[in-house]
Amino acid sequence: MGLECGLSEEDILEKLQQKLNVSWQKAQEYFQEYQREKVPKLLYKSSRLC
Repeated sequence: MGLECGLSEEDILEKLQQKLNVSWQKAQEYFQEYQREKVPKLLYKSSRLC
């Protein structure tokens, strides 16, 4: 989703950290778990990344 918007993995991780108020490590775990989903369940109810 974020990669499709032209964001780098680092940008996505920073946004996950801010929006979900989690550590860098937790953001990486979420990214790995949900990166293949077109609309990640994790962010479905929150605002868009891009």
